[in-house]
Amino acid sequence: MSAGTLAELLKEISADLDNLGVGTTRIQAVRRKLDHAIASATAKGKEPQSIAINSIISGRTGEPFVQLAWNDERAQMSPAEARQHAYLILEAADAAESDHFIFNFMVKTVGVDQNQAGMVLLEFRNHREERRSG
Repeated sequence: MSAGTLAELLKEISADLDNLGVGTTRIQAVRRKLDHAIASATAKGKEPQSIAINSIISGRTGEPFVQLAWNDERAQMSPAEARQHAYLILEAADAAESDHFIFNFMVKTVGVDQNQAGMVLLEFRNHREERRSG
């Protein structure tokens, strides 16, 4: 996955968080850190080297946390916040696959050009968002 693609995915996930009304301070902080990491990787012309995810226990409070690490960046969140992120990532992955299917079906089977398929895809995405939020 290219840094540009990863940045696009992050923007879509951020929009999904906004649409769901999930805006805790911790999630916003993680989002800012991810935005910064992606922007840094994109500016350097490289993709993040890897993303590591680990369970940790706070040495100060004894509370459970999930730690994300990528390049030189780190973020920690509660297990509940991590589950919210995981759900949104799974939802975005599902949407990407269905978008791919619809687009290819329109171009290869129906025979419309890519611009027309793109317009149908936008309508499909709008319909999907309406169903999710309704």
